[in-house]
Amino acid sequence: MDNKYSTIVVLLDQSIGELRTEGRRIIGIDFMPNACNQIERLAKKGYSMILVITQRITAEELASIKKDIPFMTIFAGTSLEMAFEGQELSTIKGLALFSSVDRRSRQIAARRLGLDSIPHLAVSEWILDGKRLYFAKILSGRRPDAKTLELLPYYVEKRENEWLILGLITDSAMLRMFQYGDTVDLLPFDYRKDDCGFFRVDSPQGLSDAHFEGASVLASDKKRLLLAFSDPDFEASALPANAHGALEMLVPSPELLRSSEEPDSFSRRAMEIASSLNELSPELMEPALGLVHSNQLILALPDAATFRSDAERYSGIAPLGTSAPIISRHIKHPDNLRTVNKLVSELSALGYCAYTHSFVHNGQTLYNVIADMPGTGYFQIKPEILKNLLNILHKYPRPWRWPKIERDLERVLGKKVVKELRRTSEGPLKLRLEEVFSVYQWLRLCQLKENKGGFGSQIVLIGCHLDSTIQGYANYNPAVDPAPGMDDNATGIAAVLAAARYLIAFKGQLVHTVRFCFFNAEEAGLLGSKAYAISLKSMNAPVKAVICTDMLGYNSDSNLIFEIHAGYSDPVIRDLSLPIATKVETWASSLGMLQPAQIYMGTSVSAGAPDRSLYDPAISRSDHGAFHQQGYPAIAVTEDYFANLLTEPGRDPNPNYHTAKDNVIDADYGAAIASAVACAIKELATS
Repeated sequence: MDNKYSTIVVLLDQSIGELRTEGRRIIGIDFMPNACNQIERLAKKGYSMILVITQRITAEELASIKKDIPFMTIFAGTSLEMAFEGQELSTIKGLALFSSVDRRSRQIAARRLGLDSIPHLAVSEWILDGKRLYFAKILSGRRPDAKTLELLPYYVEKRENEWLILGLITDSAMLRMFQYGDTVDLLPFDYRKDDCGFFRVDSPQGLSDAHFEGASVLASDKKRLLLAFSDPDFEASALPANAHGALEMLVPSPELLRSSEEPDSFSRRAMEIASSLNELSPELMEPALGLVHSNQLILALPDAATFRSDAERYSGIAPLGTSAPIISRHIKHPDNLRTVNKLVSELSALGYCAYTHSFVHNGQTLYNVIADMPGTGYFQIKPEILKNLLNILHKYPRPWRWPKIERDLERVLGKKVVKELRRTSEGPLKLRLEEVFSVYQWLRLCQLKENKGGFGSQIVLIGCHLDSTIQGYANYNPAVDPAPGMDDNATGIAAVLAAARYLIAFKGQLVHTVRFCFFNAEEAGLLGSKAYAISLKSMNAPVKAVICTDMLGYNSDSNLIFEIHAGYSDPVIRDLSLPIATKVETWASSLGMLQPAQIYMGTSVSAGAPDRSLYDPAISRSDHGAFHQQGYPAIAVTEDYFANLLTEPGRDPNPNYHTAKDNVIDADYGAAIASAVACAIKELATS
């Protein structure tokens, strides 16, 4: 090592991985695949590796984790400050890089220990090689290749004849892009301590007297400002209410420049693997049975009374079960965690494999809620073989290389199968094993026990955001003040719960895994959905379709119009999303409870308005945008919010949006939309 650093300190955040749990017990860490490779490379080069965990963990659990990763020193505490308390820090002070996507954590590490901070481990090797980093706006005639270019993207957008990339770039990579004829403009953004994001503005005239406390303007275009945030306490609720807009935080993600595998391609590959394994050892597998057909009798659809009850319970209009009513679901309010825990409890009681996905924001660990109904796939590993296989995988925790695994595998699968796996493996045998037997990292242990090794099963995801907010109010204190968010977005919660109740009748009968997601911190800039979409992309999860429900309940007239947003700046992703929109529209029409859906399919947030074939004002404005950005087909389903054509009735936006008065909904209208979405999800999961 010929640089000043001897140690790399890494915060366990959404860019690295998360604690693996079984029930309430922590049993290990699930690392992101790319993070594993980087940590191993750095350790082999002689750098001391320190992992910091800022969640509550027992001494016994910590000892178990240390046993799994003996080459890393672990500091643990319920906050970054507590993790450093009592630890031997004299050897690293001023001689280490600190890596975290969390702004507050980077600032604490710099202030407390004098460490140099980076926003992602992906740039560590560039820094250690003595290269300088710049934050740049790049315009390129082609999509850059992250494998050959030292570029960490925060944002990627397909324009008509070029690509817009915002991100960190090395000095040498910048020179190469100049040689290609690309435009690289440096922006005054300090990546070591700041974050950045877009404030998408509906009413630019409302910004005339705006003051962004804790933020500064880096750049702007027609309908958005690029802001830099230096204040660790800055929240989206501080943005000016009279401009009426939405915040999208930009998150460093190497995955943005990687193509996602098309769902049909994944299915073909899975079937090829199943066929070759069957030829090698017919006793390993059996056909999946009991599949439901998409035209099977429709069971009881979501009803208005239950929809209203759910929306009232999660907005504080009614008590949350036997406990006190929710005051606010804002990420700074204690009722946010109550909401998370109640959702896990309700989904588990319905019979789902429910768990949380954690991420860090402003020094706080937040949780998405995930629940799975495993798909059968087209072929399945026989139960007794899968049981033995899971025992081996549990013995050798992901994702580090284990040289003795082959001996155990031969006892379960036979030497002939293991030999073939070794022959066809492009990487560590264990990773190949996980792929071949559909035991992927994107499947939790509770799901693996039910999944029975389904080949070709993809993910059909229905999601919403669980948090709420009030925007632009003087003296608003999100830690104590009410933010009911009944329409935004207790109605989305009600819709996903309605789908969960409807679809549980088909458990064990659907080809594809149905995944129910409740994303946190959407109001803070799509943070929960971005963290989750990045994790799925990093693990090459085969996402077939995403439907997000956001504000389904406000309807002040007799025009039962609703919107479906499939638009995106990249027409390829838009075209993958349109069939999902069509399925929701078709079901809404066949159920006969709503007027025809307004499908937005444009590639611009402003150009071509109000022609829905040219523009979509909701591009990257709700959680579906996080999945679009990672290359997944996705739509958002909403009430009649945006401008209608002159030939249509006037739009019907909720006047109580982001106010304490958001406590009125039309439950019949919301339940009708939820019914169409639930039926579309079932159809998507059947073939």
